[in-house]
Amino acid sequence: MTAPVYLDVDPRTLRLPWSRRDGADPAKLARQINLYAAMIPTVRRELLNVLAELSAAMPDVRFGQLITNLSTLARGLSADGLWDAEDEELLAAAREQLAYFTEQTAKPE
Repeated sequence: MTAPVYLDVDPRTLRLPWSRRDGADPAKLARQINLYAAMIPTVRRELLNVLAELSAAMPDVRFGQLITNLSTLARGLSADGLWDAEDEELLAAAREQLAYFTEQTAKPE
């Protein structure tokens, strides 16, 4: 097996071919999205969706803070919590956080 060849390319020199001046082929792009999106495990896809909801609900919280908070909810306050948290644990923590935040914002003041 031959080693892969990597080229150092300046992105500023890349150009679309004349046949593709309008950008990506929408049908091909849709096929690729369907193909590769199916490769993401269901739990991870659901976790990403809940993370998107949390991010929208809490725009002042940076993404790194959000992930760190979720790992602390999932695994407790430990140095290994962020590294060792499983997707299922993060999903449960994200759902809990979203439910708490939704409940807090729904309460009348």
